[in-house]
Amino acid sequence: SNQLQSVWRGSLELLSIPLWMYLGLPVSHKVRSAAAEALSCMGASGQAHLAALAAPGSVDISCAKSFECPLLRLAADALKWTTSRAGGTVVWVQGKENMIEKLSGLRSGEYLSHIPGLGVLTQKVPLAEALQAAGASFWPRTWCVPEVSLETSWIGIRRMRHRQGQSLESVCKEAFAGKAITVIVKPNGGSQGKDIALARSSTDLCEVVTNLPKPSAIIQQYIERPLLLEGYKWDARVYAMIMALPSDAGHKFTSFLALDGLVRLATEPYEEPRPRNLHRINAHLTNYSLNKISPKFVHTDDPDNGDHGSKRRLAAVLERIEATGAGTVKVEETWRQLGSMIRQCVDAIGSMVEGIAFDPSFWAEGGSQTAELVKTKFGRCFHIIGLDVIIDEAGKPWLLEINSAPSMDISEVIPLPDEGCMVPPETIAADQTQDLGSGYLRKSRRCRCGALVKPHRHRHSPVDLAVKLPVMQGAFEIVSRARHDPNGDHARWAEGTIYRPL
Repeated sequence: SNQLQSVWRGSLELLSIPLWMYLGLPVSHKVRSAAAEALSCMGASGQAHLAALAAPGSVDISCAKSFECPLLRLAADALKWTTSRAGGTVVWVQGKENMIEKLSGLRSGEYLSHIPGLGVLTQKVPLAEALQAAGASFWPRTWCVPEVSLETSWIGIRRMRHRQGQSLESVCKEAFAGKAITVIVKPNGGSQGKDIALARSSTDLCEVVTNLPKPSAIIQQYIERPLLLEGYKWDARVYAMIMALPSDAGHKFTSFLALDGLVRLATEPYEEPRPRNLHRINAHLTNYSLNKISPKFVHTDDPDNGDHGSKRRLAAVLERIEATGAGTVKVEETWRQLGSMIRQCVDAIGSMVEGIAFDPSFWAEGGSQTAELVKTKFGRCFHIIGLDVIIDEAGKPWLLEINSAPSMDISEVIPLPDEGCMVPPETIAADQTQDLGSGYLRKSRRCRCGALVKPHRHRHSPVDLAVKLPVMQGAFEIVSRARHDPNGDHARWAEGTIYRPL
C-alpha cells in the first residue's frame, strides 16, 4: 500500500509539472524524483494515459459540420489545444448521427458534446408538457395539438403525465374565450422560423393548423407587449452548458449560464398584433434566418455597441437599457432570472433524460447493447443548449423555446448591391485576415450559395465571434477541469470563463 500511495502522489505531481512549467514556475527536484518513481512503477499503458492527461487538450472535429469547424478551431487555438479526427479531450458531435460510434470509442478522459436523450425533450411539444407540468411561471400558456407524435407519445407513456394533446376545437374555446388574445403556432421539431404563424381568431387558427406540413405543433400565447429597442421587437439567444456527472444515485445534472448571448432584432417596426398586420413576419419574428434576407438588416463591426445593428451582444444591450434609466431591466437581476429559468428547465426535463437514454426501445438499432453503452458512458457527456428568451415591457424574461443544437456558425452574409458591383479592395484585405483556413469562409468573392438568394459575400460576424467563441472556449475549459478534478468545486471549474455555475 505504501508503494501505491507513493505512485499516486507521484502521479499527481507528474500531472502538475506541465502546468507549472507553462506558468514559468520552477519544478523542484523532489517533485521530479516523485514523478520518476511513479513512472517506474507503471506499465506502458499507465504511462501513456498519464501523458495524455498531462498534455494540452484536443478537440475531435471529425463529426463537426463544416460551418462549425472555424469556431472549434478558434476555441482550441485560444487554449493552445489541437484539433484531431481520432479522439480528443472533447469529441464534438451534433445530434444522434455519429453519436453512438463516437460514444463507443470514447476513451478515459474524453468527453462527448452531446447528452443522449436531451434533444428529444427540448422539442417544442415535450418541453411544453414538462414545463407546464412543473408550473413554470416563465413559460407562456401553451396548448399541444392535435395529438402528439409517435416519439413524443413514447415519452408521454413512459415518463410523463401526458395530456395526449387537445382537439383544435377545445383549444379555440380556451384560447379565445373572453379577452381577445394572439397566439403563435410553432410546428414540433421546426426551426429557423419555418411554418410559424400568428392567429387572433378560431377561424385563423384552424386554417393555420390545417396547413401545417406535420400534425404535431404547439399553440402558444403571444407576448404582445415586449420590451422594444428603437421601436423594434427583439429576442435573446441565451447559452447554457449542462454536464451529466456520476453520482451515488446514478447521474446528476449540473448547469452553467453563459453571461452573454445574442440579441436578434426584427427588421420592421413593431406594432401590437391586429388582423391587418399579422402577415408582417419581419415585424413579429426575430429569427436571423428570416431577417437576414431583408434589405433593412443592419450589419455591425462593433460587438460592444449595444445601440447599433440587427444582431448585438446581449450583455451590451442589457447594459445599454439599464444605463438609459428605463427602470424595467437591471443587468444583474436579469442574469439571476435567466439562471433560475435554466435551473428549472433542467429540473423539469432532467429526471426524464436517463429514462429515455437508457431504454433499449428508444434506440432504433442496437437495442439493449446501445442502451448499456449509453448508460456506461453517460457521465462523460456535456451539452451546450440555446434558450430563446423575450423580455416584456415590465422586464420579465419569458422562455420561447430551447434549441438543443444552437448554431455555432460564426459567418454572416453581406448582400452585394447589384450584379456589376465589385467588392472594394480594402474589404477584401480585411476579410482575408479572418480566414481560418477551413475552406468554409468564401472571403469576399461573389457568391451565389443558398445562404442568400441574391449575390453576396461571406465574412466572419464580429458579433457572433464575440459571443460564441467565449461560449465554446469556456465549455472546453470546464470539461478540462472536470477531467482533472472530477469531484472539484463547480465554481472553480468555471473560474475565468464566461460561465456562472447554477
